[in-house]
Amino acid sequence: NEVLTKLGFTVILSDETNRPICNISNTLSVTDTCFPVKVVAGHAKNLIDKKVDAIFLPALVNREKNHDFQENTYQCPYIQGIPYLAKSLIEFNKIKVVSPEIRLIGSGHEFDLTMESMVKHFKHFRISRNKIAAAFNDAMQKQKSFFDALRNKGREVLADSSGSVTVLIGRPYNTQDKGINLSISNKIASMGITVLPMDFLDIGGVSIYEEHDNMFWHSGHKILSAAKIIMENDRLNAVYVTNYGCGPDSFIKTFFADYMKNKPYLEIEIDEHNADAGYVTRLEAFFDSINELRHENI
Repeated sequence: NEVLTKLGFTVILSDETNRPICNISNTLSVTDTCFPVKVVAGHAKNLIDKKVDAIFLPALVNREKNHDFQENTYQCPYIQGIPYLAKSLIEFNKIKVVSPEIRLIGSGHEFDLTMESMVKHFKHFRISRNKIAAAFNDAMQKQKSFFDALRNKGREVLADSSGSVTVLIGRPYNTQDKGINLSISNKIASMGITVLPMDFLDIGGVSIYEEHDNMFWHSGHKILSAAKIIMENDRLNAVYVTNYGCGPDSFIKTFFADYMKNKPYLEIEIDEHNADAGYVTRLEAFFDSINELRHENI
């Protein structure tokens, strides 16, 4: 949003994920990807129906470093290939699809590659490299400030809460999109439990280097760093939100379980066949088990 606004565009967002968007996504999808990747098609169709002039649909290659020693912060191949998948499924007609390759890891070479791709894809709008670079750098600073604010809020919540806190583990499109996860955070909160998204934890002082010196995935690094924090804090519990068909999580879930050792946690796998009743039943059973275990250890 910050980049596009700085470049002079009026930004229109697709609607929040809802049942019609999910249904059209299932209709358009011909490959069995994970649910969040399927939903992209529904959001693109939603924007087409709004008669926009162009759709910004980038290929996000990698993300910011969580620690200076990180060598890799890659997104999964489906996330990197989202614009190509969307173009194979949807007829955009005369709507311009702007799909640069975005690299956020921070090295000079990666920045140059991002600028080269941005200039190429914004060529139609006659925007200079200097203007694109300035807007991009401003947006990165805003994003850094946003993440700092999340961590500060997390410290505040943990300091103010005297009881147990449940951390939602997973990629942000799983934990924060209530249309995908059927408002799982609200369901937990309705049980009187404080819930905290994973990004609210300060993982700056946590290292997984000894166990995983070359973690390939950006989210994998954050998930395992969060696991170490949760394992070492008796007040914290974990609900791991993942997807059917998620390749990286098929490995990361195993590593997460290794970190958690004998500490129980709940894993919820979401897809297009989600049902409220199933979620609530599993959450209630999990928290009943946690409470029973806590009483046994008193």
